[in-house]
Amino acid sequence: MIASFANPNVTGRRLERYCIKLKDGDIEFIDDSYNASPVSVRALINTLSFRKAPRKVIVWGDMKGLGDRTEFYHSQIASMIGRGNIDLVLTIGEQTQKICKELGLSNKLHFPDCEALAPAIPDLIRAGDLIAVKGSGLLKLSQIADIIKLLGPSTVAGSWRIEDAISCSD
Repeated sequence: MIASFANPNVTGRRLERYCIKLKDGDIEFIDDSYNASPVSVRALINTLSFRKAPRKVIVWGDMKGLGDRTEFYHSQIASMIGRGNIDLVLTIGEQTQKICKELGLSNKLHFPDCEALAPAIPDLIRAGDLIAVKGSGLLKLSQIADIIKLLGPSTVAGSWRIEDAISCSD
């Protein structure tokens, strides 16, 4: 049993951090697209708040399986985004659209699904951005994560220290 802890089988797309080289600079990308719960979304937003970047972008998809607390949790996360220093919120799903609209978040763009967002990604991301993807696995946000990784040569970022700026030369 102890031997199994030495080689854990870790699911991908959980706070995986990449550096992507664009023509005019680098972006830092956090692929957290595996799934989403209120706790994990709050943790990601806290992570974004500590990172240094000229512009912070989050692709936020609905959290599924929350039952009668769905609106409460989405509202809580939207409030956190509103208080945070996130410059652009790209929402996917009915709940994220509804809650962001109710809270009057002006820094948002809504897309009904990943297929609608996918072609807009190259125009929405620019050099210097810190971008993160988070939402229910049912929304298939991993497709958006894959598109972001294809914007340029992508490498796993070497350091997770908050004080380290992103650089593809790490």
